[in-house]
Amino acid sequence: MYISLALLAIAQFKLTLVEGNRALGCKPFHEIYKDGTGLCETMWGDAFKVVPDEPDDIGYTMGFYDSVSPNTAYSKKHMVPWVTETVTGVAIDGEDVLTIDGTDKHKIWPGETYISIDDGKEYKVLDYNSVNNKVTVDQTLQAYTGSIKIHGFKYDSDDVSKQPMCNLQYFHTKVAKPQVTGVWKSCQSHHDSSCCEAETVSSWDKMNENYGEKYHVDRCGPMSDSCKNFFTMEHCLYECDPSAGLYRKYADPINEDLNENTWEMFEMPIRQGFCDDWYRACYNDYFCSQDSGDFFSCAAIYVPDKTEAEKWNDTLTAIVVCVVFGGSVLSIALGYMIYREKQGQAVFTPLIPAETQSSLGTGDISHQNAGNRKYDESNDGL
Repeated sequence: MYISLALLAIAQFKLTLVEGNRALGCKPFHEIYKDGTGLCETMWGDAFKVVPDEPDDIGYTMGFYDSVSPNTAYSKKHMVPWVTETVTGVAIDGEDVLTIDGTDKHKIWPGETYISIDDGKEYKVLDYNSVNNKVTVDQTLQAYTGSIKIHGFKYDSDDVSKQPMCNLQYFHTKVAKPQVTGVWKSCQSHHDSSCCEAETVSSWDKMNENYGEKYHVDRCGPMSDSCKNFFTMEHCLYECDPSAGLYRKYADPINEDLNENTWEMFEMPIRQGFCDDWYRACYNDYFCSQDSGDFFSCAAIYVPDKTEAEKWNDTLTAIVVCVVFGGSVLSIALGYMIYREKQGQAVFTPLIPAETQSSLGTGDISHQNAGNRKYDESNDGL
């Protein structure tokens, strides 16, 4: 019975693995994604879009070792989608000055803040007079009166050297802060300005477990160190980099009835070279292929681990099944033997063949018994 129990347990375990891998569609990266672009633009839904490496001032990267974040520098040099405020403005035809009202001066910083109006163009702010609310931009304007959107970082201080607000909100801090040397054990490249707590990114295991088991990236099996390194860099970008928040998908105020949230990103431009390196690093590692390798679709295919009570109940069920099965086999065997005996077809062969038994007469038996008695008497005298 113990052998039967062991075999049943092994069969159940193998079936669980097979069904789990079948549901996830576990395949090597190179069979799921065509290249690095396919990886970056599919794995995280529409969070990223891939841009060419040239010119070298286009797009962000997830991996860098600069003393100052190149991503922050990029965000200050280019128009970003995040709107800190929408105000009313007036422009005179042929001039490069806008008069705006109702603004918060913390949101306009010459040299890094951009504005957009209904003509579809983007304008970089060159100067801002907070007394008369006049904004000088880098292009001449047509006559305009209407809403103006202000794009870029919002700071929690009058001093631009202070830290920007972190627009993404899940485990993120409200305002970015410098990392304390020796405290952060991962994501040190974001040391100058981080939206993450040290504990959130303390290790690979911690980052992999932050959002629950269904979001583990290694559900298809252990990953190579080179592959895990790129997932770590993606985690660091999302958790720590203030620039990631400039690509938050839904603006405030959030409408939860429409399933809007404060944690999702949308089309942050990532350099192709980084995505190609990621693809090469994970080329032979296994990942979920559901919905062409969409991480969120894979997370939806998840059955929580059973509780101890459920596991014990499964064990009892296995034992009962084995006992019932074993009892049934034994009953059938006994019934079959009885049936054969009644038919005169014994299942087991007698130790003394029937022919030998029939050839033994009464005299032979008496002589044999007499010999036995003499043997017993001789033994009694000993």
